[in-house]
Amino acid sequence: MKNITLYLIIILLTAAMVSAQDCYTVLKVKGDVKLERTGKYIAVNDELCSNDNVLFSDNNCVVVVHSTNKGRFTLKPTKQNYNELEYYVSDILRQSSNLSTRGANSLAEEFSGDYCIIGETKIIIDKLDFPMNENKFFYLSYITGSDTVYRKIKFFGDTLIIEKEGILKDDVFSSDYLNNVNLYYYDNVNKVSKLINTFNLNFIHENELKDNLGNYLTILRKAGRNDYEIKNEFYFYFNDIYGKVNKENFLHWVENNLNLK
Repeated sequence: MKNITLYLIIILLTAAMVSAQDCYTVLKVKGDVKLERTGKYIAVNDELCSNDNVLFSDNNCVVVVHSTNKGRFTLKPTKQNYNELEYYVSDILRQSSNLSTRGANSLAEEFSGDYCIIGETKIIIDKLDFPMNENKFFYLSYITGSDTVYRKIKFFGDTLIIEKEGILKDDVFSSDYLNNVNLYYYDNVNKVSKLINTFNLNFIHENELKDNLGNYLTILRKAGRNDYEIKNEFYFYFNDIYGKVNKENFLHWVENNLNLK
C-alpha cells in the first residue's frame, strides 16, 4: 500500500512540475534548431517549454515563440557564448522588445543592417539635403559573380522608389538577398558620388510573408488584440525574423494584404 501511495505521489508531483512550466507556441524558425527531447528540428506550431533543451545549428538561428499570457519572445544564441550552441529555453528566452519610435531617420540609419523590401518601398527624401532630378539621383552598387552592378534608383518628385525588378533586372547571378550593397548619391554636374551607407538588401517573398503573418494573426485574434496592436506586433515580429523594414511601407502592406484597419 505504501508503494502504491508513493507511486501516486511521484506521479502527482511530476504532473505538477510539468503544469507549472511555462510553455510557448512556435511562430517562426530561422535556420535549423533541434529540440533535444524529441531529436527533431523545431517547426512552426510546435510547443516549447522553459526546461526544454534546444540546439542551434549556427549563430544566425532564431526561434520566435508566443504565449497567450506573456506575449512574444525570441530564442537565439547569446553573444557571450557564441562558441556554445546548446541552451535551455529558460536561459535564452527574451521578451521581444518594441523598437523605439523616432522621427525621420537619416538615410544612413534607414539603410543599414539587413534592409528588407516588400514589393515596392517608397521613401520621402529631404529635398534640401538630397534634391533629385536628371543630374542628381541615388544609385546602388553590388557585386554579382565577378562583376560590379550599378543600378539607378527610380524616383518621383521627392520620393525614392525601390523595387526588385528595377534592382535585379538582367542580373542572372543575383538572388533575393544581396550582400554589401552600397547606396550612393550622385551629382552629375560635379561628377561626385557620395556614399550614404553599405548594407544587405533582402527582397521578401510576399506570399510566404502573408502565410507567416496569417498564422500569427489567428493567435493574436484569439488573444483579443485589436487591429492597431496586431499591426505593431507584426512590425516587431518582422524585425526579429527578417531584418529592418520601412515601418510606413510595412504597415501599408499589412493593411492591404491582411485586411487590417
